[in-house]
Amino acid sequence: MRQVKLASTGSYLPGDPIDNEEIERLAGPLPPEVLEGIQVKTRHWAVDPYTGENRETNSEMAHKAVREARELAEVEPDEIELLVVSTASPEYHLPATATFVQEKLGLRACASIDIRSGCAGAVEALDLARLYLERGDYGTAVVVGSEAISPLSVPVFLGQDPNRIRMRDRLGIYNFGDGAGA
Repeated sequence: MRQVKLASTGSYLPGDPIDNEEIERLAGPLPPEVLEGIQVKTRHWAVDPYTGENRETNSEMAHKAVREARELAEVEPDEIELLVVSTASPEYHLPATATFVQEKLGLRACASIDIRSGCAGAVEALDLARLYLERGDYGTAVVVGSEAISPLSVPVFLGQDPNRIRMRDRLGIYNFGDGAGA
């Protein structure tokens, strides 16, 4: 088996950070002990929290993270043979998010795979790429985990009285943000 190494990393976060005070104004408060337990102080969203306008898509964030990782590794686009994208929040059920990222990167001849998984998905994607590389099926792979949860969160509170948002619905709003890592 071939030895596989990580050449670089890249990341991308959309928009300005949104702190808990702003979330409280939008969606209502959480009890202090719950907020302390969550440990999330800020998050980034691809959706404007005041208008609901989608400013960036999941594949755009993934593309930006991959571009940074590729540039830092000094890998040309045509050297990438395998692209693995992990997301639990795809833009569409079909086609796969990886095909949108592949197109944005200008990768004409590249195998692309989506892993539809949440928290551990990026690790699963890394493991899958490692297996293909070790076997010698591909020479260079790019792996990206990308999530766009705000398109699901913002409609919960947009245009609503923050005091009328159910506590269980507030938890996800406080917990999750958007971003990509490659």
